[in-house]
Order: sequence, then C-alpha cells, then structure tokens
Amino acid sequence: MKSKKGTGELNSVSSVSLSEKAYGLIRDAIVSCRLKPGEPLVEAKIAEQINISRTPIREAFKKLHNDGLIVIIPTKGAFVADIKREDVEEMFVLREVLECTALQVSISKIGEKDLAEVESLLIQAEKDIEAGDFEISVVSDVKLHELIIERSGYRRLAQFIDVLKTQQLRVRYLGTTVTGRTKRSIQEHKAIVKAILARDIDSATELLRTHIRNVRDNVLQAL
Repeated sequence: MKSKKGTGELNSVSSVSLSEKAYGLIRDAIVSCRLKPGEPLVEAKIAEQINISRTPIREAFKKLHNDGLIVIIPTKGAFVADIKREDVEEMFVLREVLECTALQVSISKIGEKDLAEVESLLIQAEKDIEAGDFEISVVSDVKLHELIIERSGYRRLAQFIDVLKTQQLRVRYLGTTVTGRTKRSIQEHKAIVKAILARDIDSATELLRTHIRNVRDNVLQAL
C-alpha cells in the first residue's frame, strides 16, 4: 500500500511538472509573438514538438485561457487570443495609475546600486540593438519597472500589477516592432533613472507617465 501511494505521489508531481513546462513554453511563445494572435494551437502538434503527452498540454491550455492569452472555442479548438485596442487602452490606463503611484512611494527607497544595475543594462541594450539583438532591451525595461513597484512596498499594488504582467509583456514585445521604438524607449528609461537619482519626484513621475503613454501609442500603431 505504501509503495502504491508513493508511486501515485510521484506521478502527480511529474504531471504537474510537465504541465508547467508546457505552460511556460507556450506562454513564452505567445508573449514574444512567435505565436501570432489568432493562430490555432493544436494539442497533438505541440505535444509532439516538446515531446510530452497531450494531457499536460490540455492542462496548460486551461491556465493560458485563465491568463487571457488563448481562447478555447468548443468544437473548434484553442487559438492565440487577439490583442484588442480597447484591451490595450484599458491596460495602459491601469498601468499608468498604478506605476506612477508606486514611483511616488518608492523614489526615496530606490538605492543607487539598484539604479546603477539598470543603467548597466541600458548601456548593454544599446550595444546589442546595434547588433540586431533586442532581447536585453526587454530585460532592462522590465527591470526598471519591477524595481519601482518592488521598492514601493505596496503588496496589494504589486499584486494588481502582476495580474496584468503577462499581457503587458506580450504588448511590450509588440511595441518593439515599431521602427526606432526600442532606441527611444532606452533614452526614456535613462531620463527616468536620472530623475530618480536626483530624487525629483515631479520630473520622474511625468517622465514615467510619458513613457507609458508612448509605449501605448506604439503598441496601438503596431496592431
């Protein structure tokens, strides 16, 4: 009896692990726009690609559906969710309010060492962009925004923003497809970092607000 129970527990852990693996791989492909809005997601094909059974794929689909990243249509299957203008506009309204509030609380708590790390990422991003690699620019973007939110110490605010996080990443990648946007974004981040270092709350807040609105406009342009 003990042996059977132990085997059952191991199977359960294995199933969860495979489901999480499938979820992570599919999520990353959607967020990075390698899987396009409206693209069909076929269980059997994905299972073959990542070499696991269809059951974990099905579980991953449920979680992706809850995240708003895919839609499941009875008798037709699963599809990558469309990015709708009204959803983007709502998301950025919420992001602006929440992040600007977080900045006003966190500006005095963000250390020079933290900002130096962000600046280092921004410098590296500029070099990588010239070489045609945009990955580090996304990392530096996320790092600054996460720093602002984390240092606020507002747990509930962080939770609210986390609800939007996955879809924010998706539209952030979409915004990078607009010519010249990534370079402009880096310059905007540098200005925000400079204002935070100076502890200039009015300037930093206005720069952050402008940056968020610029990202929104570029995402809408790319739709």
